[in-house]
Amino acid sequence: MKIRLDELRQLIREALEGEELALYVWRYPSYIKVVLYSPSELLGLDWSNRFEIPKSVLRGSAGFGQTDNPCNGAWQVSSIAGIGLGKLLYGLGYALVPGGRLMPDRHFSSKRAKDAWAKSAGKMRGLPLDDVESPKTPEKEDDCEVQVPANKGGPDPILDVAYEGPKVDPGPMEKVHEKTIENLMGILNSVSNKRWDYEQTREKLEDMLRSSSAKFFTSEFEKYYKER
Repeated sequence: MKIRLDELRQLIREALEGEELALYVWRYPSYIKVVLYSPSELLGLDWSNRFEIPKSVLRGSAGFGQTDNPCNGAWQVSSIAGIGLGKLLYGLGYALVPGGRLMPDRHFSSKRAKDAWAKSAGKMRGLPLDDVESPKTPEKEDDCEVQVPANKGGPDPILDVAYEGPKVDPGPMEKVHEKTIENLMGILNSVSNKRWDYEQTREKLEDMLRSSSAKFFTSEFEKYYKER
């Protein structure tokens, strides 16, 4: 499954009332992180002496990690934040991870996350996971650390499943990010004695986005996801 470009645009319009979004993706061998931000707000900042981006410029973030077990080829959603952008963030995850499969975090899911998985589970193909510590099936590919172990009545029919969901093409929003770098380069060259090229500007912006994303997730978790 893949969300068409017109559906993607409609999804963004509904979530952000027409605001344009830029996407920055950084990858490690076993981890992928995405950040959605407002290019108009970012470029509207005072860049004459700026060393960080306020977290208010960000709109959403998510992290997807590979586990040590086969888990039917799924990567876990290790972090996600961005009210109203869940479908978009998950869709980016399905598109970006190898194999196109996601599963809930192997250690903890907030009530909000559990409800979101339960709501969407029936609309996606799900491949049940087997408790690697007490497997019930002979196949090895479904062996995985589970949230609810077999000796406690698991695996859980919602949380201990590898899902194939609708993908969102990251390309259009990544192009907005690239254009934002070009525009920021012009701003930096107008307010600084230093001459900025594209790669220097990209490195500066992406370093700041990575730093700001951690603060954004922490603040969003505290507001909306923390179990009480």
